[in-house]
Amino acid sequence: MPTPTSDTRSVRRRGRLRQWAVNLTLAAAALGVVATAAAVLSGSYEARPVLSGSMTPGLPVGGVVLAQRVPAVQLQVRDVIVFAKPGSPGDLVVHRIIKLSSASGQVQAHTQGDANNTPDPWTVSLRGDTAYRVVGSLPLLGYASVWLHGTTSRQVLLFGGGLVCLLACTRLLRRAGGRPGPVPVHPLMDSGEPCST
Repeated sequence: MPTPTSDTRSVRRRGRLRQWAVNLTLAAAALGVVATAAAVLSGSYEARPVLSGSMTPGLPVGGVVLAQRVPAVQLQVRDVIVFAKPGSPGDLVVHRIIKLSSASGQVQAHTQGDANNTPDPWTVSLRGDTAYRVVGSLPLLGYASVWLHGTTSRQVLLFGGGLVCLLACTRLLRRAGGRPGPVPVHPLMDSGEPCST
């Protein structure tokens, strides 16, 4: 039986490396999904869609912002925060702080959208000791974030991410076990009959 040439070994090595790269990418993506979902579920972070153009171009419509819960006393002018619109607690707004003050022991923020010519017509009273400060954003994921905030969808996402992570890790471990692949048959040899010379 002929021995593999260096070209054949090189092709196999590249194939194995490519497979490892795919598996590691899948595992990293799955871990990222699980970690993000766990952070959102824990309440330490919020993922919120950007549904208006008031913060363009920095936060385009259709994107999603990731906001971290921080002590309200750590907020500074120029921070972008997520807050309930005064008088309409069901509506969340993502705007920049342009001025901070304090009244009755509460931090008060004056805000404005980056694309707006005038400040917001309200003052935001930050109730409690914490607020959500924007720490990053991703384009084109805002509408998916609306779905993410449903209770059932969070559970599905967490379970699905865990399942993908488990499958990717199982595949990596199986590959690492070094199971030999099929033995190549020389094209001139018949698998069932002896060779005649």
